Amino acid sequence: MKAFELMGEVDEQGRLRAQLPDDCAPGPVRVLVLAPENGSGTNTKTQNGQHNPDKDGYDDLLAWIDGLAVDTGIEDLAHQHDHYIHGTPKRSETESES
Repeated sequence: MKAFELMGEVDEQGRLRAQLPDDCAPGPVRVLVLAPENGSGTNTKTQNGQHNPDKDGYDDLLAWIDGLAVDTGIEDLAHQHDHYIHGTPKRSETESES
């Protein structure tokens, strides 16, 4: 699966218009839309028409992702995930993934 940022516009009929990159293959896609709440029409552009990344919903997206986090109480879960998921022996502290 490939991920890329796509900017678009939603018209009055609720249709999304956007230009896809040339390397996007035809077929089904999954779309995550970050839209202003309650139709507030938050302007994501600066006065000169350039895209403003500080106002495009990334903070809301990151807050949503943080809300999905689960505290497992396992401090070495990221480093030792193979041990916890597949039962392999734990890695040494200095061993890195290859």
